[in-house]
Amino acid sequence: MRAERLIWRGGVLGLVWMAMFGSLMGCHRGEPAAAAKNQPTGEKKDWRSRRKKPAKPVHAAEIRKGEIEAILSGTATLEAEDRVTILAQVKGLAVRVFGLEGRFFRKGSVLAQLSNPYLQIADEQVGADIEKAKVDLKRNLPLSKRGYVSRETEELLAFQLLQKQIQRKQTQEDLRNLKITATISGIVTKQILRRGTWVLPNAEAFMMEDPRSLVANIAVPEKYLSYLKTGLEAALGSEAVGLNTQITGRVVRISPTVDAKTGTIQVIIGQLSPLEKLRSGMYVTVRLVLERRKDVPLVPKQAVLYENNRPVVYRLIGESGDCEVNLTDKPSSAKSGGKDGQKKGRFSRMTPEERAKMRERLASMTPEERAKMRERWGKKKGQRGEAGKDRTRRWKADRGGKRWGKNKGQRGEAGLGCRVEKVTFDKGLENERAVEVVGGLREGDRVVTLGQEDLQKGNLVRVVKLD
Repeated sequence: MRAERLIWRGGVLGLVWMAMFGSLMGCHRGEPAAAAKNQPTGEKKDWRSRRKKPAKPVHAAEIRKGEIEAILSGTATLEAEDRVTILAQVKGLAVRVFGLEGRFFRKGSVLAQLSNPYLQIADEQVGADIEKAKVDLKRNLPLSKRGYVSRETEELLAFQLLQKQIQRKQTQEDLRNLKITATISGIVTKQILRRGTWVLPNAEAFMMEDPRSLVANIAVPEKYLSYLKTGLEAALGSEAVGLNTQITGRVVRISPTVDAKTGTIQVIIGQLSPLEKLRSGMYVTVRLVLERRKDVPLVPKQAVLYENNRPVVYRLIGESGDCEVNLTDKPSSAKSGGKDGQKKGRFSRMTPEERAKMRERLASMTPEERAKMRERWGKKKGQRGEAGKDRTRRWKADRGGKRWGKNKGQRGEAGLGCRVEKVTFDKGLENERAVEVVGGLREGDRVVTLGQEDLQKGNLVRVVKLD
């Protein structure tokens, strides 16, 4: 009985010691967990940020000297400054019409012939009245000298003769106006008068314009006023004449005032060439050369970004050879071993008949012969750095070494690396292709032209194309 009590007491004491030991171990195990929970998240972020990011592929270009033009682009509609609407001066019947659309006529040429017999009769009547007035005046002159006719009668007869002569000039002019003539040298753009129609005075008959007076009227913002002057070169283009046909012109006039509503200045571009391909009303694009500078450093416009209205670029920095171009960025070519992604193996060079024979030979081999062929083929592939027995061992050995980085650089991936820096520069003239560098950059600097949108200072890049 006493022995049972001792055994029971010993078991209870053992359970107590085990519980105490477990609580102590739990406290020690909970401390690292609590410390991990209380650990600030910034340390994890710092650890992740320390991981090396791969180099980003970019295109780059070198700053070189060249010629740049400040070009102002716009659109306009060609119009002829010398354009007229020819009216009929007298009434009459159109018996003949020569002014057909598209024909060229010189000034004074007959465009149409009218007929009106009443004008001829009126002219003859006035002619008879003139003869009568002359006879009356001649008869009364001797009587006036002798005093039989008063001086006032003689003056009245002279005045009547003068009136008839003026009236005769009007009828003669009406007869001449029966011929509708061209008032300018040019082309008939619209024929309104038709043969056989009765024409009234001041009725529109023809429209003409001189193609040599074609101009393009463009509105230029007033901020370019200091660049504007007569004689500036202009290049025009139109799909109607073909994109390969270049139309040239010059600024012939500049408006002396600025439109207060739009803030623009009217500029007239004339002396267009070639005129034979141009038509009035044609829609054209105008490129006005405001200024031209030669032998100045130029940066491609696609490389320029703007921050706070200041132009910035990403310039390549690094040791000699780090920013060289990695041209073979073609995974398909690297895997297949061919220049254009085609396999260079012996089987690929075989003819269909040779391939069929090879398949028959493989089918007739025993398993031992096939194993020997695989072993021999795998050894050759391992020598080429491809799949073989030692592929895994060689890959692990070369993974962090200089040789692996060199091989990756040869494949167009990150080797030693080239970094970028953000540079703010001063610009001068610019066009759709380039920007003039006034300060901040120099000739020979290499800048990123493609892929710079999400770059930051110090990022690692690899140049896959250099312009």
